[in-house]
Amino acid sequence: MADQTFRVAILQKSSSQDLVNVLHWRGDVGSVTEASMDDLASAIEEDWVSTVRQYQVSGLTYVGCQIRSVENPLVGKDYAFAVAGALTGDYGARQVSIVCALKSGLIGRRFNGRFYLGGISEAYITNGAVLSNVVTEMTAALTAKTEIQTSTGVPWALQVYSKKFGVSTPVNAVLVRDNPGIIRKRRLGVGS
Repeated sequence: MADQTFRVAILQKSSSQDLVNVLHWRGDVGSVTEASMDDLASAIEEDWVSTVRQYQVSGLTYVGCQIRSVENPLVGKDYAFAVAGALTGDYGARQVSIVCALKSGLIGRRFNGRFYLGGISEAYITNGAVLSNVVTEMTAALTAKTEIQTSTGVPWALQVYSKKFGVSTPVNAVLVRDNPGIIRKRRLGVGS
């Protein structure tokens, strides 16, 4: 079988904005088929989103994902699901997010990336910094999810993909930063 890399736009909605995080996942699925994309969408919903949502308030909802093959962007599929954040409580400021850096162990921007985790409880941020116990817990939880899988048993590895060089590099760790970032409004297909 051959490894295939997929571009996955994970869609989220809150009361005030749409959020999009674009991540790349690689799996040993042979050729790009509808079944391989279905498997990845299941892994995103069952394994990745179920971990990440533990740190987000219920006012944020994951509404689906859009999967495209990196090798052939015309091949892809959209998936809908509705998974709300697990925490009760209120947001901090709506645009404040936790910044999660994707580390591959190699030097250079094309080998490292980041994503923004919005919908964070205001209880997680004190005096402009994310609480240290939250940073430690989230770093461990997200690093453990650099490889996800579904009941079919296909492992999917989180990647940093350089479009310019066509290089896909495995992520070794997810480092949660203690200084929150700002989410700009993003719509699918605009700037991603």
